[in-house]
Amino acid sequence: MSRQGFIARVVVVVVVTLCDLALPALAQDCPELLGHLPGPVTAVAVEGDYAYLGTASGLVVADISDPSAPRVVGEVVMLGGPIADVAVEGGYAYVVGDGPFQVIDVRVPSAPFEVGAYEISLAARSVAVSDGRVVLAAEENGLYIFDECGSLLVDPHAGPPLAVR
Repeated sequence: MSRQGFIARVVVVVVVTLCDLALPALAQDCPELLGHLPGPVTAVAVEGDYAYLGTASGLVVADISDPSAPRVVGEVVMLGGPIADVAVEGGYAYVVGDGPFQVIDVRVPSAPFEVGAYEISLAARSVAVSDGRVVLAAEENGLYIFDECGSLLVDPHAGPPLAVR
């Protein structure tokens, strides 16, 4: 056996042995429960030290800076049924569900409030925020794309405009 072949086999054996030793140790404690906030929650998004929870009655803001003791710090009641999804970026929460698409100002977590809404004829079930765009999946109604300040960029069915409140 050549010297290069011997070195290659030793390196492979060492790498495999290290992986075999490291992986089980990592998996044993994963996942580990750090905390719990009771109550029915239908959706969640996290930004910084806050979790934004969708519930049957609205949006709840929870301080999760101490994961062992999460606590509710703010709430806004919303009409239209349970929240299906929440996305958060830049101090605003974007909320979809059985009611209208709603934009909630969460820059002061203890005092969230609605700043806009857009009525969609069928419920939206998913929302995502990226690069200044808010994108909704609205079942048979297709895809809706808004800019972050609420202006509709693409509307497959030309619904009513965003009502800024």
